[in-house]
Amino acid sequence: MRIRLTDLSVRQLPFTDKGQLKIRDEVLPGFGLIVGKKSKSFFVMHGKDRRTQVIGRYPVVSLSDARREAMLVLATNPRKNTAMGLTAALRDYFSECEVKNRPNTIREYRRYLSTVPDKPLSEIKRSDIDTSHSHTVMAWRVFFNWCLKNELVDRNPFNHLPTKVNKRERVLADREIQAIWRYDYLPFASILKVCLLTGQRRSQFGSFNPEWYDDNIITFPSEIMKGGRDHQIPIGSLCAQFLPDLPGSFSGWSKAKARADKNTGVTDWTLHDLRRTFATIHAQLGTPIHVVEAYLAHTSGTISGVAAIYIRHNWLAEMGEAVARYEDHIEKLVGL
Repeated sequence: MRIRLTDLSVRQLPFTDKGQLKIRDEVLPGFGLIVGKKSKSFFVMHGKDRRTQVIGRYPVVSLSDARREAMLVLATNPRKNTAMGLTAALRDYFSECEVKNRPNTIREYRRYLSTVPDKPLSEIKRSDIDTSHSHTVMAWRVFFNWCLKNELVDRNPFNHLPTKVNKRERVLADREIQAIWRYDYLPFASILKVCLLTGQRRSQFGSFNPEWYDDNIITFPSEIMKGGRDHQIPIGSLCAQFLPDLPGSFSGWSKAKARADKNTGVTDWTLHDLRRTFATIHAQLGTPIHVVEAYLAHTSGTISGVAAIYIRHNWLAEMGEAVARYEDHIEKLVGL
């Protein structure tokens, strides 16, 4: 039996009087929970013979401590299987990633690492991937470093490849903004509009919770913010009208973007370019740069270092004034 072990599931799993029941964790292969008549114990299976090692009894040992101990056991008892296939290795790799990485990061890495068909790790070469794409190279380099650490390979074929990411400077033209604004395929159309109107990252609205919005203020929680801190922004009435259309959990970004490109005729742009477009328009409107950076949650902008320690003003009033000017500009631009 396999389930995703959480504190809630471990606590709620009933004891059994039919002998021991082994629950395998979907997150970390080899890790699981033994449920008996009166106790629950964490275990990890490792080695070629898949030997079961009991870690400790719950709740004396917490789930997080048990999973951490299991990862240590698996790391110090590697498979030493250089003939391992790509599909199996990726399964184990992403199982570990799910414990320590953000969902958006995992989704991106899955996309970059899904371009090579299953084959032994030792047969994968640089020519198997698009080495002109820096993000792809970085994803494969990180993955093979993990393979090296777990003794699945004896070399990383993606070392010493350049991974410099070209800095984009794309700012959407007025006619492109107008075309994107007319796009009406929900919910993606509303995501595009709120990203244009606020300059926030797509992940912030791709997982939007209506409870974050109150009295014209959106408070994004720290767990979805790149900087790891809560982020408050004021919004105007134009932006507010699109919030009910946001899905709460959005996937399929690539397909949705391709559909929008086809319908609008606007190509060679990313959702992050909306963020740059937002900042550029504010500069044209005369919004002070420190107010724009506060709105965008830039932590290394004009107010940084020692100044950032002493200046604790949240700039909400100034941001609110800037939002009013910006929405007025967008309304005139798109003909509202």
